[in-house]
Amino acid sequence: SHRKFPEDKFDLIYLNSPGATVQIELTYNYDSEPYTIGNGFSHLGVTVSDLEKMHEICKASAYETGELRGLSGGTPSYFFVTDPDGYRIEVKRAK
Repeated sequence: SHRKFPEDKFDLIYLNSPGATVQIELTYNYDSEPYTIGNGFSHLGVTVSDLEKMHEICKASAYETGELRGLSGGTPSYFFVTDPDGYRIEVKRAK
C-alpha cells in the first residue's frame, strides 16, 4: 500500500507478500539531503506491543531517544532511538 503525506513532504510505501507476517516500510522524503551514514539507508523500523513501556526502557538507556510522535500530529504511534553507530531505529506500535 502507499500513504502520502504531502504536507509533511514524505510518502510511505508498505511491501509484503500475501500471507506474510513481516512488512517492509519504505519512506520517500521529498526534500532529502544525501544520507551520510551507510549507503543511503535512512532507518530501520520495528513494531512492539507496548510502545509506552519500550519508550520508557529506551529513555532510561544510554541511547539517544526521541519523544513519542504521531503521523501529521496524530495520536502518538512511534518514536526514534539512535544506535551506537548513529543509525536511527523507528519503534512503532503494533497494529
